[in-house]
Amino acid sequence: MAEIDRLQLGEDVRQQLGMNLEASSHRFDAIDPDFSAEVDKILSAGCFGDVWARPGLDLKTRRLLTIAIVAALGRERQLRAHLAGALQQGITAEEIRETLVHVIPYAGFPAGLTGLELFAETLKAR
Repeated sequence: MAEIDRLQLGEDVRQQLGMNLEASSHRFDAIDPDFSAEVDKILSAGCFGDVWARPGLDLKTRRLLTIAIVAALGRERQLRAHLAGALQQGITAEEIRETLVHVIPYAGFPAGLTGLELFAETLKAR
């Protein structure tokens, strides 16, 4: 697939997920605006254009998988973003909660409980 197609496909997926593309494209401006734009292109084309746009799983399933993975890895910043994004996407609190409970036997209580705590904070902030 051509680079421009991957980029456009990724941006389409990000829009379907309700992501703010303008804010994302300036996320690293404090480091370097050109670098920030390049990282955003890599994210759109590579992550969302190559992976999230693949057939076989819907965006809801991909979001819940992502929540489980980032919780298991202890990536709190990304977990917060995906928890808020999941709610914005229309995924129910019960589905998110059960995804985080499912993390516990596979990644351990600290990972699952931290995920649940961050989820409670996300709900409270809504």
